[in-house]
Amino acid sequence: MIRVLLVSLAVMGSGLWAGRASAHATPVAYQPEATSVVAAMPSNVTIDFSERIEPAASSIMLFTPQGESTRLQVTVSPGEPRRLTAPISSTGTGTYTVSWQVVSADDGHFTNGAYGFSVGTVSDTTPLGGNARFQIRHETRYDEGSAIVVELFGQSLLVGILACLLWLMRPTPEDVRMRVAKHGRRLAFLSIGMIVVGTAFTITIGANDLRAANAFSFASAVGTYSSTSAGGAALVRGILAILLLIPFFFIGSRQKRIRTVSWTGIAVGILVMLYVRAYISHAAASSFHPLLSVFINFVHVAGKDVWIGSVAVFVGIVLPALALSKDSRLTATLLTRLSMLISVALAIGGVTGSYIVWLHLKSLHNLLATHWGMQCAVLTVFAFALLGIRMYHIFYTDAEAVAMANGVVTKPSERWISLPFTLLTESILGAAVLTISGFLIITTPPVSPPSYDVLTSASLPGTVLLTRHPLEESSLMVSLQDAKHQLIDTTSLAVSLTNTNANVGPIAVAAVERAPGEYVFPVASLSPAGVWTVNVTGQRSGEYDVVGHFTVDTASLFPAHFTHTDGGLLPVSIASALVLFFLALYLYCKSKKLNTKIDHKNQSAFGSLILLPPGPCILAVAVQVILFTYVAYMLHHHSMMTPFQRQCEQNGHLWHESVPMRDGLATSALALPGCMTGMGAGAFHFPYQNEYAYFTRPSDAAISMITDTPEPVAGKPVAWQFSVRDSAGKPVTDLSRDHDRILHIIVISQDFGVFNHVHVEDQTSVTADMKQRATFPLAYTFPRAGEYMVAVDATVRSQLIRKLFYVSVSGSTHVVTQAQPDFSRTKELHGYTIALTAPAHIRAGKPVDMAYHMERDGKPVTSLQPYLSAAMHLAVLDTTLRQFQHTHGYLLPNFPDNLLATPAEKLHGYLPDSFGPDIHVTVAFPVAGTYAVFAEFNDKGVIHPVKFLLKVE
Repeated sequence: MIRVLLVSLAVMGSGLWAGRASAHATPVAYQPEATSVVAAMPSNVTIDFSERIEPAASSIMLFTPQGESTRLQVTVSPGEPRRLTAPISSTGTGTYTVSWQVVSADDGHFTNGAYGFSVGTVSDTTPLGGNARFQIRHETRYDEGSAIVVELFGQSLLVGILACLLWLMRPTPEDVRMRVAKHGRRLAFLSIGMIVVGTAFTITIGANDLRAANAFSFASAVGTYSSTSAGGAALVRGILAILLLIPFFFIGSRQKRIRTVSWTGIAVGILVMLYVRAYISHAAASSFHPLLSVFINFVHVAGKDVWIGSVAVFVGIVLPALALSKDSRLTATLLTRLSMLISVALAIGGVTGSYIVWLHLKSLHNLLATHWGMQCAVLTVFAFALLGIRMYHIFYTDAEAVAMANGVVTKPSERWISLPFTLLTESILGAAVLTISGFLIITTPPVSPPSYDVLTSASLPGTVLLTRHPLEESSLMVSLQDAKHQLIDTTSLAVSLTNTNANVGPIAVAAVERAPGEYVFPVASLSPAGVWTVNVTGQRSGEYDVVGHFTVDTASLFPAHFTHTDGGLLPVSIASALVLFFLALYLYCKSKKLNTKIDHKNQSAFGSLILLPPGPCILAVAVQVILFTYVAYMLHHHSMMTPFQRQCEQNGHLWHESVPMRDGLATSALALPGCMTGMGAGAFHFPYQNEYAYFTRPSDAAISMITDTPEPVAGKPVAWQFSVRDSAGKPVTDLSRDHDRILHIIVISQDFGVFNHVHVEDQTSVTADMKQRATFPLAYTFPRAGEYMVAVDATVRSQLIRKLFYVSVSGSTHVVTQAQPDFSRTKELHGYTIALTAPAHIRAGKPVDMAYHMERDGKPVTSLQPYLSAAMHLAVLDTTLRQFQHTHGYLLPNFPDNLLATPAEKLHGYLPDSFGPDIHVTVAFPVAGTYAVFAEFNDKGVIHPVKFLLKVE
């Protein structure tokens, strides 16, 4: 009940100003499918997207198993505008990576991603080659959002000027109206300039992204992006704004005919501009009556701009005119007419906004679980604040203005004196709503996962369900449920397949447990095509087995169904629209009644407004902007969470929107909110809480090391075998790669003179047999005699386990000059100057923030690249060889990014292709002593280690 109430308020508030929320083009289907294994190389790569695609601005790169890349020739069929196709000329078996980048023809936003498929046999290596991203990322960028916000401000002011001068000022005397028109023309020129600047920056940003993604020249990229729907629409809006300069030159004319022609041209130009803006949106890509959705979006945009723009124009132009006129009747008339106008805008915005929220939010659950939903919730707070201060004006200040105009009140109250300030506050709140709306435009609305037909088979202790896993395109899912639809835990699941017509079977298929009572097995097991009998037996210790029998025809294998909404969002949206409409009707009648009560025969001149002086006015604006920015930041970063999100972040994992992944492989094309563990090629992303909870269950695994010689000798190779076993001595078969490697082995000598960070993959491929036996080989040669620590890190699902081994290495004795310890904070290394910033006095047990700064030839190094999915790897060890840490550096976002980014977007799992010169790290030194901090950074593919010595008190 609480959630329904919360969402009702959100829909109502967002219904006031839901913004023109657009989405990115998100893949909905791959061919070949993600992570699939095909017998022969397909002739084409085909990707179906959620929106129409711009072929000239989209591309596909194919990475071969050898790491070579080829840019494919992409096409988009006119009959299939959402399907991107590219022919493949490569041959050979192995794992291929398809790295794609597209521009949506509906909203103009860029989306990039990658997925892999295998030809011939299953490959154990990661499918991602080159710089291909391992997931789909939808970014909210401050530069793109700021350009849109600037344009929205100019657009809203133009609508406000049109509404004020054409309707609000009609009952005013000619001299007052002409004075306001004169200032309105100046403000219109400023507004047009903002629109031109905003559209120019939008085209520039889009062209620059296109240039970076496709290696175009900037001039060519500008032409290509301008030919896209979004680029062309921005160009049209900019040209229309420039053309509006002509009629605005004549709005101060006293010739009625010229004024009529001018206002007609202005109105037509602004309406076309609003429609073009509304058309480039996710509404155009909606499968639910897109033309109707675009029109509703257009009406919503107009209603919102009428409210926010009219208040801004009233504060900036009309208030000074009223202060000069000192006419209480005119003041009361305009205030009540403004409220009538805003009430109409509220009715329009409330009804259309509720529809837009229903169209984009899709589910009550998405309000708290998705980035778009949380942005929508932030917008809700400001929308209700805006509505609240307008109701204050209608019920209090408007009523007092009428009373003063009628001579009922002879002494101004504090409410009347503060009217300029409260109107200014309403205008700033409107600006805040516009700002949030601008960034909501480039935030991806949630998508709904497909639902599939479910086959059921009754069993004595429960029911067996068979369907396609909604987020693992290559898997079928078996669920075992009791009479209360609760999952039944089993010790194991046996699946056998029989195809009588093809004389195949029965075949025993290995089923993998995803959660207690839920298992998956490959769709490819049902080969060859035909009618298959699927027998399922869920074995339980000491109880009856759960048994199911199914007949499956591969010709009609579980067709997907996409539902628009669930969880009661539609009735909530309808109720919200009705509440807002009748509230607006009531406020309109209230304002209309006040307006008719004005006694125009009363000659009282009392009631003139006292405007704020420029200094206090600027200070008030600055204070409110800072306050509203802080409130928006706190709401965005500390919003309410779902229990799943709370569990995810309490476990130290990342909550964000991405494609579902297992061990770095995309299992579905849909980007959904969920919990992510691991980094790089070993990343897992879970949209379902039950699967996440099962994956993060505790482990009793331990690492052991076997060597071919008990006494290693310096200079001679040592053969190691690292094994991971549980408490029963069985191999741990569900190891995960963390930071792209199955094991991380760090070797450090006691005198800190030797440091090596090595991996099994440095010498050989990790095979399926190694994973099954949980045993991995590594050959290592100690460079000289001495005492060493060997730290081994492994990850069991999401749980990091570590074992420290101590090795005495013999060999010829040679004299080593013992130099004084070097505690300097600046090092010269291979032409680099590396400076470490850390507190002068470091206390044990407290987290310490440090930063590395890299320069080369006196210039900052900005060509740093990720190393094993991190900005920097660090090993921290004291002189006793007992206090060891393996941690990672991270990048600090700049100020605008810090305001916009979610916590997940600030972590080192989200790294640009190049960065520098600063990398930050946080370390907690457990006890006092002398520590060596070994850091490894990657500059243009070359790994550089650097060591600093620190004293910890």
